[in-house]
Amino acid sequence: MAQAPRPPRQNVYKRKEMMVNPRVQYTLMATFLLAMIILIAVCYITSLYLVESIREQVMTDGPSPILDQLKDNLVLILAVTAAILITGVGSWILIVSHRIAGPIFGLVKIMQEMAQGAPGRKVHFRRGDFFPELEQSFNQL
Repeated sequence: MAQAPRPPRQNVYKRKEMMVNPRVQYTLMATFLLAMIILIAVCYITSLYLVESIREQVMTDGPSPILDQLKDNLVLILAVTAAILITGVGSWILIVSHRIAGPIFGLVKIMQEMAQGAPGRKVHFRRGDFFPELEQSFNQL
């Protein structure tokens, strides 16, 4: 028997807290941000090595203002890029981690209520949350 289509969800289930499971969310954020910092450090060291290699091959006598300017520009570009990447990736990870931790947090909360004798109720995930099959399975109990 075919099920009737579900009505579109309303924004009743908006996020109330950004950190519903801080341990999981901070761990996920720290892991990805550490990977980003390592990647940026490797890029920085590689670019400095390239500038110094060029300096050794081109240099005849004395310092080279063009290579010094190139080195300064590389540092500035890498610093700005790193700041943008870390901010963007950090924000993205916060959103993704909330879509993972939020549904689990909701289920745990309802199960704790049921363990204390409260009648069972349906769980509702937000649009875009992970594990929609968990919501359907729990609500069929």
